Amino acid sequence: MEVAANLRGRQADELTSTPRLAKVLDIPGLDNLRTYYAATMALVQGSPARPGLPPELVIYICRLADFEVVRITKSPEGIKEVRAWSPKIESRLWFQTKPLKKPILSRIKSIQLITMSRHQGWVNNRSGGSWSWFEVRIACPGDENPSQFEAKLRGDGYDASWRSHSNPVEQEASSQEIEFTEHRGLLFGTDNQLWHEIKEGDVLQVVLKSQFSGWANIASDGALKIVTWWEPSPEMLDLLYNRLQGHLLQAYVKIDALSPWVKLLSPTHFLTLEHPTGLQEAIPPASYSDQAQDSPESGLYRLLPSGYPRVIGAIYPTLVAAILFSASSLSSVPRAMSDTDSINSWSSHSSSLQLREGPLLSHPQLNPDVIKSYYTAFAGLLNGSSDRQALPLELVLHICRLAAFERWLTIRAPEGRKVQTWGSEVKSVVWFQSWPFTSQMLRGTKSVQLVTMSRHQGWVGDRNAGSWSWFEVRVAQPVDKEDTNRLEVKRHLDGSEMSWCSHAHPVDQETAQQQENFAEHKGLVFDSDHELWDEVGEGDVLQVVMKVQFGEWANKASDGMLQISTWWEPSTEMLDMMGQSGKI
Repeated sequence: MEVAANLRGRQADELTSTPRLAKVLDIPGLDNLRTYYAATMALVQGSPARPGLPPELVIYICRLADFEVVRITKSPEGIKEVRAWSPKIESRLWFQTKPLKKPILSRIKSIQLITMSRHQGWVNNRSGGSWSWFEVRIACPGDENPSQFEAKLRGDGYDASWRSHSNPVEQEASSQEIEFTEHRGLLFGTDNQLWHEIKEGDVLQVVLKSQFSGWANIASDGALKIVTWWEPSPEMLDLLYNRLQGHLLQAYVKIDALSPWVKLLSPTHFLTLEHPTGLQEAIPPASYSDQAQDSPESGLYRLLPSGYPRVIGAIYPTLVAAILFSASSLSSVPRAMSDTDSINSWSSHSSSLQLREGPLLSHPQLNPDVIKSYYTAFAGLLNGSSDRQALPLELVLHICRLAAFERWLTIRAPEGRKVQTWGSEVKSVVWFQSWPFTSQMLRGTKSVQLVTMSRHQGWVGDRNAGSWSWFEVRVAQPVDKEDTNRLEVKRHLDGSEMSWCSHAHPVDQETAQQQENFAEHKGLVFDSDHELWDEVGEGDVLQVVMKVQFGEWANKASDGMLQISTWWEPSTEMLDMMGQSGKI
C-alpha cells in the first residue's frame, strides 16, 4: 500500500508540474449571451417606429455582428509523445471531439488547434524543415462497432487529414526547443476542404506525428477550438414569434385592448413586448407570489434590470431566459439629470410643495453592461473578421437602429409643485424643462415621455365631465440669442402655443379610492413621427407644464421625470480611435 501511495504521489506531482495552456473558457459567457439575446429580441419585436424582422434576416444580422460560440475540446492530462526511428511516419491519436451533430455543422465558422508542445530539443539541419507536427483528421463510426471511430478515407485512399502546425525549428526559437511552448495551428475556415468531407456523426481527431530518425513530437496540453455562428435556438424563435402571441401566456399577461402592447406581470416589474391586440385579460393569481399586484394602467411599461420576475419564473422558466437576456437592452436608464436653472415663466397662481414632499419615482441607474454590449456589436460589424469584409459605417449605424440600440436620458424635476384654480380659466405652471437641444441630439432623438408621481385634489364631483388636471409638454425658445436663459413659448401661426397634452389624472369610478393618493402616471410617448419634433429646433427646450381648469381642481406633483430616448451611436472620440486602430 505504501508503494501504491508513493506512485500516486509521483503521478500527482507530474501532473502538477506538466506545462499547461492558459485557461481557455468557452464563449459566450453570461454577458455575451445577454447581448446576443437582447439584440435578437429587439430585432424580432420591432418597436412603435418599425415592424419586427423575419427570422432569416435576424440570423443574418447576428452573423454580420460576429455573434459566435466557441466550444473547447481539451486533451487528457499528462504528457503524450511519438518518436520516429526511420523514414516511416509515426503517428499517435491524442484526443478527439464528440460526434458532431447537424446543427453544429450547419453553423461552423472555424476550428483551430492550440498545443503546449515541443520537438526532441535539438535539430541537426534546420534548413531541412520540421518533422514534428500535428494533424486534424476526420474519423467516422466503425461498421462493426459504431462506438469505435476509424479514420475516414478520401477518394485517393489517403486519410482525410490536414496538417495543423509543426513544432518550429527556426534559429530564433532554438533557445526554446527544450521548453514546452504554446503553438497555434492553422485556422480551418469554412472554405477549407475539411468541411466538404465531414458528415453528421463524424468526429475530429488530433494526431501527433513525426518522421525520420531522432525526431519526436511531445505535447503536454492541447485544445481544439470549434467556433460556430451563434443563433437563437428553434425553441427560442418559436417562443418569440409564436408563443408570446398565443395561449401559453394568457394566464400571465394583461392586454390593454386599446394598445398593441403586452404587459407581462411580475411582483415588482413589467416587461413590454410588442403584440397584436386580441387576447383576453387574465391576471396572475395572488397565490403565485408573496406580493400580489394589481394590473397596471394603460401605457408603455418597461422591465427594470433589478429584481427577478418570480411570477413568470415559477410558471414558465423558458420565458425567464428571454426576459433576463432582454432586460439590459430594453430598460437601461442613465442617472437622472436635473435642470436647476431659473425659469422665468412660473405662474403666480402656483404654490410650491416642500422640496421632495411625498413619494418619489424610481430612478434606475445606468447599466454599464448595456453600453458595453452596444460597442461589442458595433465593433464586430465595423471591423469585419477573417471570414467577411468590414461593413461601411453608415450600414453599421443603420443596423444598430434596426436592433433598437438606444439610451435614455432622464431629466428629473428639481422639486414638487402644485397649481390650483377656483374659476373657469386655465391655470398653469412651468414645472421643469430639458436642456437646450443640439442638432446632433435632434438627429438621434427617438421619443420623449413624461412620468409623474402626482394626483388631483382627491375628489371629483362629476366624473362624467372628465379630468381637468393634466400635464403638457411644450416647446420654448430663447428670447434672445445672446441670452439663452430667458425663454418664451413657441407659437403656431394662429398664435396658439406649441404644446401637447401628455396625460391627465384619472377620474374613473374603478380607481376612485386611490385617486386621493399620489400615484405614478406615464404620459404619451412622443415618437419621432409626432408633430412635436417638427417644431423643435436647435437651442430649443422642452418644458413640462402643469395645468388645471374649473372650480377647485388641483394638480399636485411630488416628483417627475422627462425620459428622452435617443438612438445610440458611438461618440466621435470613439469613432476616431477605431479609425486609427481598427479596434475598440
